[in-house]
Amino acid sequence: MKTILFLLIFLVPLKNIAQTVNLNVPELAVPATLDQWKKQRKDIRQTLVRVMGDLPARPKVTPVKTLSREDKGAYTLEKFEFDNGAGAIVPGYLLIPNNGKPKH
Repeated sequence: MKTILFLLIFLVPLKNIAQTVNLNVPELAVPATLDQWKKQRKDIRQTLVRVMGDLPARPKVTPVKTLSREDKGAYTLEKFEFDNGAGAIVPGYLLIPNNGKPKH
């Protein structure tokens, strides 16, 4: 169901935009069921790659430097920074619950 929702939210407007700028985009029949989606998935992906072009290479993993950790009772404050790859250092703060559930 999430996949079908993705198609409706993302792909249908993308197709409409592509048609308004005169790109050669084939008609997209949105699958109504999961079984239909499973049958059309490969063709839809190939069409997207053809229309949008190849995906760029995945970016390299940027090392993150932890500057400090402070226990604040209910949470731990972690300050960090990383290089954004465009010549700037990006600071960040992360609040980690000390008694939170492992998965939400």
